[in-house]
Amino acid sequence: MIVKAEKDSISHTSGLSGTESENDSVCETASLTTFPESYALKNEEAASLKQNYILHMSVARENSEAKVALSTSNHSCIVYQVGEQIAQLTSLNDHDKAVSNVRISSQNTNLVFSGSLDGTIKLWDLRRSSKCVKTFQDDTRGDDKLKPITSFDINCDNRVLCAGTELVDGDAFLLFWDIRTTNLLGGYWESHTDDVTQICFHPSQTNVLVSGSSDGLINVFDINETNESAALQNCLNTQSCVEKLSWIKSREGEELDISCITSTVDLQLWSLEGASPYLAIDRDTIGKGMSNSSDDCYLVDVHQFSFTQDLMLLGGCTLGNGDNLQSLKLSHDSKIKPMANFVGNKQIVRCSWHNPDTGVLLTAGEASILSVWKPSVTEDLKSTVKPMKKERKRKPTPY
Repeated sequence: MIVKAEKDSISHTSGLSGTESENDSVCETASLTTFPESYALKNEEAASLKQNYILHMSVARENSEAKVALSTSNHSCIVYQVGEQIAQLTSLNDHDKAVSNVRISSQNTNLVFSGSLDGTIKLWDLRRSSKCVKTFQDDTRGDDKLKPITSFDINCDNRVLCAGTELVDGDAFLLFWDIRTTNLLGGYWESHTDDVTQICFHPSQTNVLVSGSSDGLINVFDINETNESAALQNCLNTQSCVEKLSWIKSREGEELDISCITSTVDLQLWSLEGASPYLAIDRDTIGKGMSNSSDDCYLVDVHQFSFTQDLMLLGGCTLGNGDNLQSLKLSHDSKIKPMANFVGNKQIVRCSWHNPDTGVLLTAGEASILSVWKPSVTEDLKSTVKPMKKERKRKPTPY
């Protein structure tokens, strides 16, 4: 259903710079409905011929092309140049454990960050034979046991790096570094009680940070404050494990809200000051919109269009060959409708990126394939969901 509501030895970081609607009234079933928009598979590239899969993606736009960094399940990162063709630039291999996230610098696309469960975040310079030029880690304990990095992000002026960790000796940490010096600035460890799953800096405010965790909390911080207690501005309880966080433009103005995908495949939209989500869409409604069983549907990510501010929910079904990939549109009237069926998809998709201006979509997933999708000029493409026979279970996240 859709529910609407009103709208260890390191120091604490100091001064771091409703109403319920029935399913039938909120969604249209995809199986008997014409998909109003069409996407064509323009290009694809296998990142590996082995049984590796792609978990994370970071994209930097470069005029008509893009630089794409992917993390794979064999502890490496692969960087591509994507235009009319897909060209592999390099492979980054220096982590001992699973890579938990990857980021391309917003100020210099030759700089790539990769974080890992081995407790390190490495900065690579593609101009220097893809050499690791800096390593960020918390070695304040004085031993070889580093805190496993589960997620990280960089603030918008590229000066502060923040990483979340697994639960270590009863504490889940948010660690902060100065990117220019690799100095550990400090950390927070009292706001989450389980593994940190997401770190997201505000795209335009250097001091605003949100974190998500397996404890079900989304915490909003002002890292300019002098201690963790003062920095914590709001604590949002999703009542489920937080799996994916992203910033979206508010419908009321220029302020940014938070979209959250939970481990139970629910979508929640929050304002930064909210006590509860102002919009919540449950798994049953999402499954019905895709004409899939709610037990087998999944969400990849939420993307937003520049002009209408409508949201695109990208997801699919794990049954059969895992090739079922669809999108739903969430419009201003809070109704979700079938949007597009991605004919030619060959995998369960784990990560995606969307260009809000051109509509180009990049996807990657469990078959280790990077796919480039472009909106087709053909309108009113009539397609239905392929029948699923053989069941295939989704692989667990390896961290």
